[in-house]
Amino acid sequence: MNRSPRLRRRDWKRTSRHHRIEAGDPVDGSTEIGIVLAPEFWGEGHGTEASWLLTTYAFEERRIHRMEAVAVDENTDSCRIWEKLGFCQGGHLKEAAYHQGRYMDLLIYAVLEEEWQG
Repeated sequence: MNRSPRLRRRDWKRTSRHHRIEAGDPVDGSTEIGIVLAPEFWGEGHGTEASWLLTTYAFEERRIHRMEAVAVDENTDSCRIWEKLGFCQGGHLKEAAYHQGRYMDLLIYAVLEEEWQG
């Protein structure tokens, strides 16, 4: 996915409610990525773009070895983002989250630095 990003850092505050890269573990080089967009920006590619930017930054600037993302299995748009970016599903956690009165499954996605095509 070698491209010029449409979404610049200055736009993140406007489009996202939350975006992060965890500090990472200096021993194993792993970190978790996550993003939550304001509903009015869903379906416009901002989630994919911000996730691409954060992952590229982690691998190129922070020299992270492995990135991991977690998605609710029912959130097919979120799952599609990670798959589109080359993350592979590596785990399925049954009823691991409780939200709005019910349990939900979580899917774990990951990509290694040498697999990243950013």
